[in-house]
Amino acid sequence: MRGWKSYKKYAWLRDELAPVSGEAKTTFGGLAITLVDALDVLWIMDLDDDFRLAAAAATQLDFANTTALTSLRRQSDTSAVLTTASKDIAWRIQTPQTVSRQVQA
Repeated sequence: MRGWKSYKKYAWLRDELAPVSGEAKTTFGGLAITLVDALDVLWIMDLDDDFRLAAAAATQLDFANTTALTSLRRQSDTSAVLTTASKDIAWRIQTPQTVSRQVQA
């Protein structure tokens, strides 16, 4: 929880929070990858308020205006590109249904 709280406070909607400096970083071209990656954990841990906050924020991300693809193409580690893309695709498929179910409950 400490890491999530720090991300919300210092790096909200950025890709990651640097562990030593505490600086927000845009490592994956502005995809807010930490936020997207945290959605399933927030859901599993029943952190409903944080899940809803993160899901709402993620729906506002503008993937058309990001440097993500250029940034990821420059990386030599192809697995990083595939991991990032698969998380984004899974989020886009699952989150609207999950949020809808949770709101109805």
